[in-house]
Amino acid sequence: MAVWIPVIKLALPYVATMATAAIPAFTQRRDASLDAVPVQIEELQRAVAGNAEALQGLAGQLEQALRALDQQTTLATRRGRRAQWLSALAVVVAVASLGVSLSVVLP
Repeated sequence: MAVWIPVIKLALPYVATMATAAIPAFTQRRDASLDAVPVQIEELQRAVAGNAEALQGLAGQLEQALRALDQQTTLATRRGRRAQWLSALAVVVAVASLGVSLSVVLP
């Protein structure tokens, strides 16, 4: 306990200086906050309006992106069906050519 006494004696003048500087700031804040409330409300209303505009812009961009994705999905589906038909046709042609070549080779 005796070790802390010199430390407290050294820090006490600085703590007192900080307290005298900080206490008026806290008391002034109450008076100033009453005047600042309308300003803060106005700033918040402007921020909300700005956020609403930004959200409308983002919603428009999202709608465009979803339309583009829907178009690409439709296109990919058509291409997939076309590829499936072409591969089925290739299998039919391969089986037919195998049949023809077997009929030629095996009398």
